[in-house]
Amino acid sequence: MNFRTDMAYESVLTHEKDSNIKIKESKHKFGIKRFDVDVLNIEGSKSLGKPKGRYITIEAHDFYQKELEFLHYTAKMISQAVVDCMGNSNHGTVLVVGLGNKHMTADSLGPSAVDKLIITRHIQDDDQDLNMISSSLCALSPGVLGITGIETYDIIKGVAEKVNPDIIITVDALASRSTHRLSSAFQITDTGIIPGAGVGNHRFKLSFETLGIPVISIGVPLVVYASTLSLDIIEQCFSKTPELMPEESKSNKFISNIISSSIGELVVTPKDIDAIVQKCAYVVGVAINLAVHQGLELNEIIGLIH
Repeated sequence: MNFRTDMAYESVLTHEKDSNIKIKESKHKFGIKRFDVDVLNIEGSKSLGKPKGRYITIEAHDFYQKELEFLHYTAKMISQAVVDCMGNSNHGTVLVVGLGNKHMTADSLGPSAVDKLIITRHIQDDDQDLNMISSSLCALSPGVLGITGIETYDIIKGVAEKVNPDIIITVDALASRSTHRLSSAFQITDTGIIPGAGVGNHRFKLSFETLGIPVISIGVPLVVYASTLSLDIIEQCFSKTPELMPEESKSNKFISNIISSSIGELVVTPKDIDAIVQKCAYVVGVAINLAVHQGLELNEIIGLIH
């Protein structure tokens, strides 16, 4: 079956074993899981359909319904994944870019997460606040082409040339192949991102190759294509008797043609998406603060962002 997803881990689930792709799974407190997928070379990239690089997925089922302790532990795991993707890179100045449209709830994760950041680049060397915060963090929510009339890439490129950050971190909503991962998984990767890819509106890629600066992307699956959802349901119905599944039902194109015959491709999101986005934005914001402001404790960060 051909599922549409932005999640590297989900692509691996339906992919044959490949020596060019390294996979590792680990379990943590509260039942949270971490999946590491390393696409080692060009051959692995072509095979999986994802750029060469590192993909880390933190899976925390129904985390948005859990208590603060669970949320903060999830944030710590995401933070560690961000640090792992940073590697030994010098991150004196970090630029966080909140991608998406703040006027569309399912696409507002990026701008909402930016609102939770502790911005410090403007603090002068002689400011007493530097006794507590020494990292330089700045942020940007560039909006979308339909509102600004300017390509997201052009805005980020212009700001980056002026700010000269050592690392760029992007935050955006993704598309998943499975409903149970909607708003319950976080993907962190060092390969960059293509804004709008989650809803089929591909723009210019943001990556080291295009910007000349390492780009770490944090994404949360908040939407699923109706055609992919239908395929997922069909697969579950015939999971015990796959031989009974009609051959044409195994085609993503076949399902898409049926669904989009009159109104076009549908993108589905949970009914309580507004509350979910706020919880996701909070967790991602805390995670970025932990990764960048490593001199601050969790309780200090929480106090500063409230």
